[in-house]
Amino acid sequence: MTILDEYIKLALYALNLRGQYCKTKANTEIENEIRALIGLLRKYSLRMMQLNVHFLYELDLNSLREAKSNFFGYQDIQRRHPEIVTKEVEIMMNNLARRVSYWEGQLLYENTRTIIDYENFREYLQNPIQANRIAKDFLYEIAESYLCDSALQEGGSKSNQRVESVTIFIDETNKKHPLHPKGGLVSNYSFIIAKGKIKKESELNYANIVCEKVGQVRSTNHVEDITLEAIGNALFTLLYDYNYTQDVHIWIDNLTAKHHWNKKKKELALYKCFNSVNVSHVSRGYNTKADALSRQNVVVTFSKAEFDKLEQFDLANQLKNYFKNEAV
Repeated sequence: MTILDEYIKLALYALNLRGQYCKTKANTEIENEIRALIGLLRKYSLRMMQLNVHFLYELDLNSLREAKSNFFGYQDIQRRHPEIVTKEVEIMMNNLARRVSYWEGQLLYENTRTIIDYENFREYLQNPIQANRIAKDFLYEIAESYLCDSALQEGGSKSNQRVESVTIFIDETNKKHPLHPKGGLVSNYSFIIAKGKIKKESELNYANIVCEKVGQVRSTNHVEDITLEAIGNALFTLLYDYNYTQDVHIWIDNLTAKHHWNKKKKELALYKCFNSVNVSHVSRGYNTKADALSRQNVVVTFSKAEFDKLEQFDLANQLKNYFKNEAV
C-alpha cells in the first residue's frame, strides 16, 4: 500500500471517527429528520459531480467542505434515527464518504512534507477536540497541529518528554525580482530546524529534521540584516509553532551577523524567551542544505498592480496546463 493509499484510508477513518465523539441533538422529531434526509439526498448527485475531477488543482475546496457537511448531517441522522436509513441510502452516503476521503487524502499527501506515523495519528484523532476539528477543518490542517505537537518530543509522539536542545541552519539569498522594472531584488532566507545539538550539516537527516522554511524580507537587501531577521523568524517559529523554550544552537555563514545578532533591542525580548541561544559561524561550504533550500525556492510578495500583470499573462491557465501535462 502506498503512502497516498494510507492517507486516503486515514481520511475515511477520520470521517467515521467524528460520529463517535461529537454530540448530536437529542429528541429530534422523526418527521423533521425525514425532511432533512430527503434534502441531503437531493444534493447527493451535485456533490458527487463536484468531486468528480481528475486533478487536485481542479477541485473546489468549498465543494469538498459542503460534501463533508452533507455526510456529517447524514451521520447525525443515522445515529438518532437509524430506522429511517435504508440500505440504498447507506450505500449512497458511503460512496460520498469515499469520494470525500479520496480528496482529503490527496490534500494530506500534497500539503504534508513529513511522512505521518499512521497509528500515532489515529490515536491523536481519538478525542472530542480533534473530532470536532474533523467537522470544520481539512485533515491536513489537523495533521499540521499533530506534527507540531509531536515534532520536538523525545522518542516521537508517544513520549511526553521534550528535547532539551535544537539546532538551526540558516542561509540567505538575493534574487532578481521577476516583475521589477529596474532590476529590483527579492530577499529570501531559509532555515532548517533539527532536534539535538548538531555540529555539522551532514548529521541532518529525516529522523531529526523538524521543519524547513523559506521566507521573504521586504525591508532590506543587505545580507547581514536578512540573516538577522532570519534568526528572529526561526526563533519565533520555535516559540509560536512548537511552544519550545529550551536551548537553541544556530549556525550561520555570515560572519558579520554573528557579531551583531543579539544587539537589536526589538529582538532581545524574543531571545530571553529561551533557556539559551548560541549563534556560531560555519563556512558556506558546510551550509549547503540551507543554501539549497533558499536557492531552490522563492518567496515573493506582489503588489496588486504586479499581480494584475500576472493575470494579464493568464498565468493561472499556464500553470494548470503545466501540472496537467506533468500528471500524464
